[in-house]
Amino acid sequence: MKSEKNLYNKLFSHIYVEEEALKYQNTTEILSKLKYRNVILINSMKELTLRRNQDYKVQKKSPNLILAVRKSDFLTPGEDICNSFNEQNFYYSFPIYNCIYDCSYCYLQGISNTAHIIIFVNLSDYFEEIKKITHDNIYISISNNTDLMPLENITGYILKWYNFLKKHPEITVEIRTKSTSSEIFNKISPINNMKFVWSLSPSEVIKEYELRTPSLENRIRAINKALSMGFSVRLCFEPILVFKGWCKIYKNFFEDIKSRIELQKIEKISLGVFRISKDYFKKLKKQDLNKEIFYANLIETQDTLTYEKSILDKIEEFKEILLKNNFS
Repeated sequence: MKSEKNLYNKLFSHIYVEEEALKYQNTTEILSKLKYRNVILINSMKELTLRRNQDYKVQKKSPNLILAVRKSDFLTPGEDICNSFNEQNFYYSFPIYNCIYDCSYCYLQGISNTAHIIIFVNLSDYFEEIKKITHDNIYISISNNTDLMPLENITGYILKWYNFLKKHPEITVEIRTKSTSSEIFNKISPINNMKFVWSLSPSEVIKEYELRTPSLENRIRAINKALSMGFSVRLCFEPILVFKGWCKIYKNFFEDIKSRIELQKIEKISLGVFRISKDYFKKLKKQDLNKEIFYANLIETQDTLTYEKSILDKIEEFKEILLKNNFS
């Protein structure tokens, strides 16, 4: 993918707006940045998202954009299966649902009936709900169900979160991304309670399993720019996938990362294997029957599928390669 800028003007087939969403300033701002002639008013996003016999993969090729109002569940406690960087009081918040990228292993294919991108325009309600949490400190991932960065040009949501966080140092937010869009770094200054977490994979994995995503080269360039400007950056190598030749590819990949990123400047690093709910996996496999990664040696642990112990041990060796002399 050569450029993410204005990708959405080619990606979305139609734009739908809930009537209630019209009263929000975010709706006005988003629509003003999109070059679509026809905006279709609907009573509820459910008119589109709950249709029967929807084909996720077909929708993914040309999804609709929906501007909607979220009524509840602005903040959700984190689950053990997900990577939290061992942060305490870990939560999720979903201001946008679904992603412009098309990763074969994405769990959203397993839980969602629709590939349409849903932007919830009542961001102020999220902030009010978060302020009610009584913990001294909370840690919130706001981009697990999407990638906020490539949509920032139309939403401005990262900037809005930034302005909120400056007033609430007790709240920390992480923004996970594969994006190389870096314009936001020219609009904000580094603050300790906003973390940018890049997901990195070998070029072979990106080409085969992370469709529409930026190249490894461009992701590294974006990371180094953020580091040079003093932003808090973390790295996430997840999911590590098993396929033909995976061991050598990942070993070379981690050695390459050590030579191209100053890991001493990285705040935290996380490695994680492919793991997913058994029920979600069935749907994923059905979506991509020809993908080699769905036929590896997976074992069931309670309701979760992941790799067998021999593979997990090999990944621990990778961790040693990556972290040696950089982290305690």
